[in-house]
Amino acid sequence: MSSYLEIEWKESDFCEPEDGLDYIFGRMGAIYGASFTRHWDGVDVGLVRQTWLELLGKYATYRPSMDYALRHMNPDYPPSALAFAKLCNSGYRIPVKPSATL
Repeated sequence: MSSYLEIEWKESDFCEPEDGLDYIFGRMGAIYGASFTRHWDGVDVGLVRQTWLELLGKYATYRPSMDYALRHMNPDYPPSALAFAKLCNSGYRIPVKPSATL
């Protein structure tokens, strides 16, 4: 039995990876304030984004997984990309788009 929470497939739950990352970073900025962006002082922002996108993979395209992770973050400090991906993985299973019936 899967540890993932099941959810019905809805097109509105999906987005492009860059849009998902913008959503995650925007929400974390609102939640943690400057402590979130200070983690990358002196690091190229493009490299930070590329790394997060690589580590999040498909989770950067599925809003319910992102929202699950955002609700389950440690309230005291922002997660790393690895920790955020782990939170996404422990939440909703990404549903497969149903086939159109003929």
